[in-house]
Amino acid sequence: PDEFVDLCPKPLKGLFRILLYGYYKKISHICRHADGILAMSRRQLDYGLKFAGRPQGINDALFPHGYSAQSVDPQKVATARQWWIDKGIKPDAFHCCFFGTIGNFFNLRTVIEAAKVLANEFSIQFILCGSGGSLEYYRKLASDTDAVIFPDWVDAPKIAALMEMSHVGLAPYATCTRMSLPNKPFEYFAGGLPVVSSIEGELKELLAEYDCGRTYQPDSVTELCAVLRALKWSEPLRKAMGIRARRLLEEKFSIETISADFNNHLIRVFKNSQ
Repeated sequence: PDEFVDLCPKPLKGLFRILLYGYYKKISHICRHADGILAMSRRQLDYGLKFAGRPQGINDALFPHGYSAQSVDPQKVATARQWWIDKGIKPDAFHCCFFGTIGNFFNLRTVIEAAKVLANEFSIQFILCGSGGSLEYYRKLASDTDAVIFPDWVDAPKIAALMEMSHVGLAPYATCTRMSLPNKPFEYFAGGLPVVSSIEGELKELLAEYDCGRTYQPDSVTELCAVLRALKWSEPLRKAMGIRARRLLEEKFSIETISADFNNHLIRVFKNSQ
């Protein structure tokens, strides 16, 4: 229910909390009576435990988003690569890719404003893939620059091809987001890309610990530009980050690994309940 509260105007947040009292009561009931709470991030697990009114137990566990480490059909990727070239992707440009729903939980304004600044310094393209309620707003915002491309939704071969052609994966979440370990970064990890993120907390700590990305403030064009400049002009750093990102996915965040851990956890919970 807090997601709904976050979307309402600040003066009305208190009223919305009252109106959503029934939902808060339901989530409290569910968490207090659950044998275990599973979550995709530490923040979400703590959120559930708060409503449960207890510390973490043996049946509570964290299973983050992952991404398949398996490759897409090379022939389909080759076809998709040509599709991107026909779409206007310049082979000699610095490419920043994004995949997601273009709505309230992403701040693409900062990205577009950064594109306008950096396009005056070197050849750069931001390929923002997806659709959503804010797409037309962002199209208009970017109408005075050719450094931003909106190709709409794309399929798996086109995602794989674009990541091969890209230098950076963007995770430009808005300030209001409650996610601390979303799925986008793992997709970029699979593509061997450094992640440029605007999320504090778990993701920021992960990127810093494994040195596979950088974090900027969601509303700071200056910070985002500085991060992208550094990655543009230091190819060894960028490539090393990408290698570490791919290795991190394979070792800890592949769908295969997470699914096996999840299955083992459920088996333990079942055996403990006998």
